[in-house]
Amino acid sequence: RAVAAALRCGVRLLDTASIYKNEGEVADGIAAAMAADPTLTRECISLVTKASAYELKTYESTVAALHASLERLRTPYVDVYLLHWPGVARQKHSSEAHAAARREAWRALEDCKAEGLCRAIGVSNYEVRHLDEMVVYAREMPATNQIECHPAFRQDALRARCAQLGCVVQAYSPLGTGELLEDRHVRAAARLCNCTTAQVLLAWGLARGCVVLPRSADEGRIEENAKAETVVLTEENAKA
Repeated sequence: RAVAAALRCGVRLLDTASIYKNEGEVADGIAAAMAADPTLTRECISLVTKASAYELKTYESTVAALHASLERLRTPYVDVYLLHWPGVARQKHSSEAHAAARREAWRALEDCKAEGLCRAIGVSNYEVRHLDEMVVYAREMPATNQIECHPAFRQDALRARCAQLGCVVQAYSPLGTGELLEDRHVRAAARLCNCTTAQVLLAWGLARGCVVLPRSADEGRIEENAKAETVVLTEENAKA
């Protein structure tokens, strides 16, 4: 229901992942929304999903993960396919297996894009060092890096490196972990802008060129979040 509600509210980017265990529900929501609105087509929707740290161990397992996601999502392609984490599950942090897996998994994504299984490829939770490493081995640099980003976790250096590489930042948890909604500075900014605290936080991310990814199952909140792009921050708040 949340997916169908989001599409009714004009949201066109849907973010999921194999590890979320909800790709089938996302497909159901898309089908329901398209059935209710004949003008809404698959081509109108930007669908993002991700290979988990359990799936990106090898080239073959990464390709298989994408095919499995496509089957669950009931679509011949996704618009963006991401590596969810810069390492493999159940390995020590110091293991050389992480770097090897990153290279092989990225090679798999490049080939899957060439085959038309995904229209763009990217990463998630990659730090500056991971992106710098990719400059050496990648045939194509990631179109996007999906990272946590909000006023309490600005990620200035990482966002700057992404900009240098032409990599769009998708900001997850753009409202923080909840405490920012009650922050006195955020509340003051919301009063000045005549909007909600959630909208001012989303506008903060948008002002930095991020694609913001708020999550909600409440249709009223979804509609509220979708209107954040109309919020005009003061110069002081935009720089905060």
